[in-house]
Amino acid sequence: GESALTRPPDIKVAERIVGDDDIMCHVDGILIKCLDLEHHPENAEKYAVALSCRVELTDAKRAADRISYYIRGEEPPPLPEKLPKLFQIGKAALIPNESVPPSLDETVEGQRKILQEAGLFKPGCKEVMVRCMWVSEQSTWATCYCPRVVTPEMIKVAAGLTHPHTNEPLTTEDLIKMFDVRALTDPERKKKLSIVSMSIS
Repeated sequence: GESALTRPPDIKVAERIVGDDDIMCHVDGILIKCLDLEHHPENAEKYAVALSCRVELTDAKRAADRISYYIRGEEPPPLPEKLPKLFQIGKAALIPNESVPPSLDETVEGQRKILQEAGLFKPGCKEVMVRCMWVSEQSTWATCYCPRVVTPEMIKVAAGLTHPHTNEPLTTEDLIKMFDVRALTDPERKKKLSIVSMSIS
């Protein structure tokens, strides 16, 4: 990876939340749905998942104030150099094995080894290792590798997620939308997913 100084803010947040189970359990649901592990557990071996991410300004009052200046034909005052922005997920996409970066596979193998040494991931176990990477929407070269262990229980929970009104199963897109909305509306989540960064980027 690049030095922390040059990594874009969305990837900095992605790196920060990798160890946060409260947030990552929601991400795990997205991965399970995207790979369709409920019906095709073998997909974890065939594909990795790329999650696109970005940070965006969410200060609606500031935006409204700026618009009112423009309506009056005036130039709004300059934005402060840095403003808080919120981490959002764009989409989830499957990456076939032949297109998976070798360094992601190496990261996953390293993780698997550590888990095996800790007595997990024994031969014949039902857990699967999902190869996941965050990809910045603003700097395509910037990524954050994020292998995840998925258990049969987690797959069962994800399979049981339904729309409150229609009882239809939730899709990958539904879960991404829920993640992004919760980032805006849940103060605790908002705090974890916010970063102060350059206002113009």
